[in-house]
Amino acid sequence: MKTSIRFNIYFLILLILASCTKEEELGKIDKLNYEINCVDDSTYFYYTNDYEKIYLELSTICITIKFTEKVNQNFFNYLIEKNIGLDSITYIVEDNNLAFGWLTSNFTCEETKILLLNLAKESKVSCVNANFTLLDDNDINSKNNNLDSIVGLTDEFIVKLKSSTPSSYLNSLVSETKTRIIKVTDLYYLISADKYSTQNSLELSRLFYETDKFEYSHPNFIMNAIPFGQNYTEK
Repeated sequence: MKTSIRFNIYFLILLILASCTKEEELGKIDKLNYEINCVDDSTYFYYTNDYEKIYLELSTICITIKFTEKVNQNFFNYLIEKNIGLDSITYIVEDNNLAFGWLTSNFTCEETKILLLNLAKESKVSCVNANFTLLDDNDINSKNNNLDSIVGLTDEFIVKLKSSTPSSYLNSLVSETKTRIIKVTDLYYLISADKYSTQNSLELSRLFYETDKFEYSHPNFIMNAIPFGQNYTEK
């Protein structure tokens, strides 16, 4: 009997420790790639091939959600019911488990930040990002947060090494940022930044490019065209 009691107590302690470890791991997320800067929007940009900055404006129309697996409408409904401000969810690139989460009207930046943090804690969500619009002073659509101008920020970004940069440098940087190389071609590397990476794909694309070891590095947006001339978005 005493042995049985000791075993049960030991098992209970293990469960508590495992739970605490998981909570601590999830608790770190808000310090990494789900911290939206609602005070200074000058942090929303990426680089073109010639180091020009393309600025973005936070969109509160929708967010991008990537799931770990194919989920059904019942799971969408569960997320909608659980999260205030999440109006509906629709697949955008179903083969990649990518969806847009549509937000209720008059949603704020701070509310979007909280929503991203809450969704990131779901085990079936591998990544969730705010979306943006291309910031163009001459384009009234971007100022109005128009649906046609939305730039969907996925978990992926695309880089090409300079000829003088060894692949070992990329491997080291990938390890350091807790990202993954998910595709290699003659033209580029496709890298994934999930919710446990050190930053999101927008921020990491800048970090990689600023090392001066890459010919280009930019997010794999969901959009019709990329400003500097070629659309690398995976279909």
